Amino acid sequence: MRTMITGALCLLLGTTAALAQQTDSACGPEPTRFQIRADKAARRTTPAPGKALVYLIEDNTGFNWAPEPATRVAIDGQWQSAVHGNAATAFEVPPGAHRLCVRWQDWSHGGTSLVRGIRLGATPQSATVALETEPGGVYYYLARNLYEPHGGAEGAARVELTRLPETEGNKRAGGLPFDVARLAPNAPLGGLIKKK
Repeated sequence: MRTMITGALCLLLGTTAALAQQTDSACGPEPTRFQIRADKAARRTTPAPGKALVYLIEDNTGFNWAPEPATRVAIDGQWQSAVHGNAATAFEVPPGAHRLCVRWQDWSHGGTSLVRGIRLGATPQSATVALETEPGGVYYYLARNLYEPHGGAEGAARVELTRLPETEGNKRAGGLPFDVARLAPNAPLGGLIKKK
């Protein structure tokens, strides 16, 4: 009996570790920070020939805390961009099967992940989905950042990642600010978001 329980526990721990590795391999390396700024002129609606265009729309309406997190987006383990404050961003990818990952841009303090004052535990909030792209395709994904404090900064925090139909995604993205992001490995924590 003890051997069966030990075996089941090892299997469970191995499965959990494998799932964590899948999430990590879809996201980019840590620590990676982006400097984010709004730029309407950078908005694109069609990809370059032979490429697909992926839009990420950030929705913080269910995030009941201030300030709100910035959300980074990666494809196949490479960070592509970041978005902040109910905005959209887009990037091109080659056609084929991909893993899309979103993760909050954060910094660590004393081994605990923080997102601007919220104590989240040992790992940043992230979500991953499979994505199949075709040349000329435009794909829209919604990252819903959710947080409900329970008597202070402690509470349930998470990000949900879902695909939107093209018509809905185009409409939502068109009505939001467009963010561009550049890698900022040595940026001071307070200087990462540059919004007008």
